[in-house]
Amino acid sequence: MLSSSLKPRYLFLLPFTVASWKKLGVKSVVVLTDDEKEFELNGQAKKTIKLLKELNAHIIYLTPEKLSHTSLSQLIRVFGPVLPIPFNSPENETVIITSDADLVVFNISNHLPNITDGKTLHLYNSRCCHPVRVPPARGAYKVHMYPMGTIGATIKTWKDIMGFNDTQMSLKEIEEYILGEFGENIFHPNDDGNRRLVGSFIWYADQSLMSYKLNEWFKNTSNRNFLSEHTKAPIRIDRIKWPTAENFTKMKIEEWDDCHQPVAAFMDKEWEKFKPFLDFAFSYDKNMIERFVKYRNDFVLAK
Repeated sequence: MLSSSLKPRYLFLLPFTVASWKKLGVKSVVVLTDDEKEFELNGQAKKTIKLLKELNAHIIYLTPEKLSHTSLSQLIRVFGPVLPIPFNSPENETVIITSDADLVVFNISNHLPNITDGKTLHLYNSRCCHPVRVPPARGAYKVHMYPMGTIGATIKTWKDIMGFNDTQMSLKEIEEYILGEFGENIFHPNDDGNRRLVGSFIWYADQSLMSYKLNEWFKNTSNRNFLSEHTKAPIRIDRIKWPTAENFTKMKIEEWDDCHQPVAAFMDKEWEKFKPFLDFAFSYDKNMIERFVKYRNDFVLAK
């Protein structure tokens, strides 16, 4: 379950992330937070959507009314169980995994609960972070933060954690749920243009909501019997300390857990650094790499 607004820094990265999940046998659901026509009228978005469809991603378009496109994009992933997604197995056998748009993963066992062992919730990198404020309507205190990088759970467990009773919820109902948790004065439809949004409480609203719900769920101590965790910090290829092209040729993918992709990777200087990673991560499929190169070239030329 991934999501993005029309902002190119995340939109561009979606196909690489989807391709990494596809390699692991996972079908991606991508929520795009605007009207379908707006995405089709945007030249860069049109290129992204074309490739997402080639990768068999299931795409859902949602246009917010009370939230900004950015805020809905961040929060919508926890509503996967009540979105119109394709699944044929029972709810206690179907797993939804959240994924950051800029996170490429290499090992499915790090992200999937072992249902046959009675586990229905798996938390990744679950000891990474400082406590986070709970949604304001729920109080003025902090709880342990569970990062949204990936969280995997059966649909039944997702619904139990979030308190969902319906098979599906409308966007209006989803926005009302969010405002009920955070209050009416936290979000604004114009937040997309707020330069101070990054790093603010709103920026971490998804982690605030999810962490609060998980901490509440764990108050029933028997629920921990259904939990598995990857508690160690992931061995990560990180944009903060990005390997050189030469280093990528010497690296072995099985020694890494994931990759935090660089922002604006389509820009010339960033692409020059990013392309060796694609050669490394998708070395098994030269045609895919060629398609990625074409996608990038089309993306930068599009308007």
